Amino acid sequence: MRKSSELLSIFSGAALGLVLAGMPTSSSEAGFQGLASAFENERKAQHGIIRVQSTRQRETIDLFLQDNDFTDPDFVRRSAPRYFVEACRNKRKYLLMFSRNGDYFGRRRLGQCEEKPPVVSMRELRYWLEDRKYTDIRFTDRTPPTRVAEACLDGRQFTIRFDAAGKGTASRNWFSSACRDDTTDQPTPVPPTTTLTKLEARKTLRRVGYDTIRFDRYFADSKLVEACQGVRKFRLLLDDRARATARRAVGFCRGNIRKANTAPPRPDMESLRDRYGALAPTECQMVLNWLQYSDPIVFESASDTVSGDSRSLLQTVADNVDRCPRTQLRIEGHTDSIGTSRRNIKLSTERAEAVRDFLLRRDVPARRITVKGFGEAYPVTDNLLAADRARNRRIDLVLEWGRAEDLGLGSSADSQE
Repeated sequence: MRKSSELLSIFSGAALGLVLAGMPTSSSEAGFQGLASAFENERKAQHGIIRVQSTRQRETIDLFLQDNDFTDPDFVRRSAPRYFVEACRNKRKYLLMFSRNGDYFGRRRLGQCEEKPPVVSMRELRYWLEDRKYTDIRFTDRTPPTRVAEACLDGRQFTIRFDAAGKGTASRNWFSSACRDDTTDQPTPVPPTTTLTKLEARKTLRRVGYDTIRFDRYFADSKLVEACQGVRKFRLLLDDRARATARRAVGFCRGNIRKANTAPPRPDMESLRDRYGALAPTECQMVLNWLQYSDPIVFESASDTVSGDSRSLLQTVADNVDRCPRTQLRIEGHTDSIGTSRRNIKLSTERAEAVRDFLLRRDVPARRITVKGFGEAYPVTDNLLAADRARNRRIDLVLEWGRAEDLGLGSSADSQE
């Protein structure tokens, strides 16, 4: 009886759709097409194939996709208690399954994803201009992938053209009137800065190399976050644009070895080299992360003597530390598992001190440097192969800035480790 009633409701819905559409009910081709379309619409209504509507579930799934490096999500609910999401990772397309509450419980490989050029938002472009002291910003072309803006700098007007990656190139407007401050001809006012949402803040932090992000407090006047960068855990104080105004190392992320082996975000070294003046602390840390990943510091075998091949690298490190005057540099030594724990701690400390001595000879102030050896306690990979043990014999260069009291910590973060 139940099946017959369901069939009756489907046929009645199909017939009603045909009548409303004014289609013929004969056995002609148009009639069959209308009947098939009505059956499909009725099936979708019965099984609930609709877009995800719950904001809370959508945010939960979004956070999972970001934490696991999925991109280009396409949300579809195929049955009442489950959500299916198509997304890409490493150029592969997957069908991900989520529960009613947004909890992940499985996936299936679908094929390859088409490569799409990244699209930088207008807000990020405006932040790029404001960080470089541009004022009176007005976008004249908002069509991606290239955008054009006009803005003022030191009383002169410039045209800034952005490429698809969000990198801007400025040119002077010689035939335009100079930027004026009188009230008779005011330019378009800049909208007030708004606080980023948690989802936007998470995207901003991931862009500079953080992952496993946990929000401890996120209010208008206080935003405290704990996040991992490699195997190191940090406590951050964020401003309205999710930039870290204070940072301290508070421990290690033991379950983050897989992500620690991936390449960190690559900074625009040429642009940073040509820029005049000091760099932001986050930019300095990105440079140090990339230098350590692309060309690690090497020591002589079973010794704390820096290899000759690494001296030019340490000179580059010293130059970058000089451009970040408001930061403290932590030099942390690590070893592999060969030997006793006491010997490895001693060796890692001596190697970290050797790097410190080299930087002191390059005029880096001693008050800005702290040294600590951890021995074999925090590897970035296992110690089974010789190549893996070589990666664990490393020096980590960690920058800290801001006041520890603002982060809810004492005068030193070492007590947290």
